[in-house]
Amino acid sequence: GSGNPTLVFTDSGGINSSMYKPDSRFTSPSGTVPGWLTCNGNPGGPLIKNFTTNTKAGGWTAEWAFKGHPTGPLPETLTELVQFSDDTNLISVRYQDDQVQLFGVSGSSSAPVALDVRQEHVYRLVRQPGSETVELYIDNDRSSPAASLTPDPCTAPACDVSHLNHILAAPSTFESAWDFIRYKGEASLPPDPPPPTAPGIYIPSEVQYGADQQPYSVNPAINNYAALSGHPLPDLWQAGDTINIMAARGEYESATFVVATDTTLEAVDVQVGTLTGAAGTLPAQTLDVRVVQPYFRRVTDWSATMPWVLVHDPNLFTILDESPPRHGENAPPDSAPSLLAYTKTNLLTRAAIDTDTLQPADIDDRQQFWITAHIPDDAEPGTYSAPVTVVPANAPSMELTLEIRVPDLELLPPTFEYSVYYPAFLEGTFEPDSSYAQLTDTQYVNEMCNMVAHGLTNPNFYEGAAVVNPDGSLDFTLQEEYISLREQAGMSFQGNPLYLADNPVLIVQRDLTPEEYARNVDYTTQIVAWASQKGYGDVYFIANDEASPSGLLAERDSFQSIHDGGGKIYVAVGNSDYFASAGDLLDVPVLHHPGHFLWDQGAREVTGEEFLLNPEDMETYGNPELLMTPDMQSMIDSVHQNGFKLFTYMDPTSGHALPEAHRRSRGLGLWKAGLDGTMTWAYTHIKGNDVSYAEFDPSEDALTDLISSFVFRGEEAPFDTLGWEGFREGVDDARYLATLLEAMAAATALGEHTALVSQTQQWLDSLDVHADLDAMRQEMAGRIEMLAP
Repeated sequence: GSGNPTLVFTDSGGINSSMYKPDSRFTSPSGTVPGWLTCNGNPGGPLIKNFTTNTKAGGWTAEWAFKGHPTGPLPETLTELVQFSDDTNLISVRYQDDQVQLFGVSGSSSAPVALDVRQEHVYRLVRQPGSETVELYIDNDRSSPAASLTPDPCTAPACDVSHLNHILAAPSTFESAWDFIRYKGEASLPPDPPPPTAPGIYIPSEVQYGADQQPYSVNPAINNYAALSGHPLPDLWQAGDTINIMAARGEYESATFVVATDTTLEAVDVQVGTLTGAAGTLPAQTLDVRVVQPYFRRVTDWSATMPWVLVHDPNLFTILDESPPRHGENAPPDSAPSLLAYTKTNLLTRAAIDTDTLQPADIDDRQQFWITAHIPDDAEPGTYSAPVTVVPANAPSMELTLEIRVPDLELLPPTFEYSVYYPAFLEGTFEPDSSYAQLTDTQYVNEMCNMVAHGLTNPNFYEGAAVVNPDGSLDFTLQEEYISLREQAGMSFQGNPLYLADNPVLIVQRDLTPEEYARNVDYTTQIVAWASQKGYGDVYFIANDEASPSGLLAERDSFQSIHDGGGKIYVAVGNSDYFASAGDLLDVPVLHHPGHFLWDQGAREVTGEEFLLNPEDMETYGNPELLMTPDMQSMIDSVHQNGFKLFTYMDPTSGHALPEAHRRSRGLGLWKAGLDGTMTWAYTHIKGNDVSYAEFDPSEDALTDLISSFVFRGEEAPFDTLGWEGFREGVDDARYLATLLEAMAAATALGEHTALVSQTQQWLDSLDVHADLDAMRQEMAGRIEMLAP
């Protein structure tokens, strides 16, 4: 099951075997079903496990999860995939594409069960103690068995009694995928179905323990457990009436809750009172309430409807239960299967301009709400509380309390660089028919403001650094306009680097001619001199994206010309193999996170809904430990020894559907892996959703699936998503860490708190990359306060 259980079946060897070697178990050689054992039956041999514990007299249970591999159909005839026997009978479970059936040793059989066995199902065989009958349950439906069989006893010579007392799986000649197989000498029916969610308010609450072992509750708004309609709420969501969060001065912090109902609640509004406490009152604008809008989006290679986009007006989007115009039945015959999974369409009901405050809307099933607190810079430390009242027009109000602790500390900036690929241009500066987004000044500034508010302070520039004049000099007017707009939004480039994604400098996979080399040096020198005169930091020029090691080797002449002109180079690289080709010249490699390779391999095999319902099984895709292997750490050390920096991207990609993965990767993960920053793809993907509503035609246009976007691009300002909020939380984790390390250094310089500093260092060293992030931050805040002079 989840967690890759210990291998107990016989290892039968070769490449066509059902069983692979223990060091590669539960990952097929093709990587098609990560986390599952991929089997190919004969001639390699079946999975066999012998036992003597399961008897007819005592009863038993066998359970397995299986799906036919989608690369090919199951055979046209019934094919045996599981054979289970106790000390008396032998039962065969046989499959076709569209049915499953039980068989006994003498040919007796149950009625066939119609089922799409190419999809994942859980099968459970149960024999009650002493019963003549064996029953098959499918997908934990305990209301009645899907099939039952009274098999003949297995006796010699008609039946080979040596086949008793074992389970045999995958004795077939086509590939299949197995998540788990287990059995026990006890009869167990499927578990009771989870009860429907009772009407009320649910908060994702956890109880943690601080350094003094006193419990405190937190509201981990950034979590991976989506409140999907039509499914029970995950265990993390519990009925409650108090939300506790912590937010420092100047910090943004979020809280969330779900309203569940079994009848329609009409025109539901959420009213938030004033935050008050012993230290005083915080302004009304401290709190903002939005809904987490359900959005039909790509999750893996398959789509699902999930709460994702934050809006004040829940009526801004609607989801049409039909395929988008460019997918589904209208897709070309050779379309990838994933395109056929786009069975719904997101539509705008009006121009994508949000309201300033929350708008009432009906709730038919459940609705998640999002509260963002932005603590004033002059707030006094202490605990503040405010009532939060859910007010339907046709039902009694529901109330909970929001409590915010403002610690006595000033957060420092993070020590990591936070950048992003930003493929966008200002209107009129690029070809009108370009596939890239072209923004108004208002859109551009608002997107920059949105980045600053989320801790991302230096996206790369897709516009060229300069225009070449006829005399060979460079005109920086347009670049200065971009920088001016960014500075209006609060970004500072004084002493900070410029990451240029387009420029007049030539980078090609061959040696330059003498003229080209000289021109590169000249252009680089002019750009670096301009940046220096303006007070900006280093200038980084982008190389050819994701070039192979041989491609990077061929670019060395271009790299050297840029270095000769005083410039530096950054570019996305596929993996650590880049280092042998260009490790001495590439100033900022932006390393493709190895977890994304796993995601690419597994995205076809896991449906969007499976991914969201089993997030603990999917965290491998963003696991920071993949960057902490000896080989990776050796490469990272070598980069630093050269005086260079190392960023990651696809760490995960911006639209990755697990919010906590964004947080863990961009805070604790950066620190533990020893990285210098992040520059993932992308703030929005290429053009993104920048079609104005005046031009939006539902019969021809479909809104983006957001798989490679942190935000939904609006006509004036962007709309946040849960993944983007997770990114900000990762930045804030890094700010708490920077503040704690500075407090330790300051105390050491003053000769104070020596024991506490030593103990805090031990605690930091012991932190695991999978640590509880909310508990970690609470602990950091407490230690920062104690380390004050």
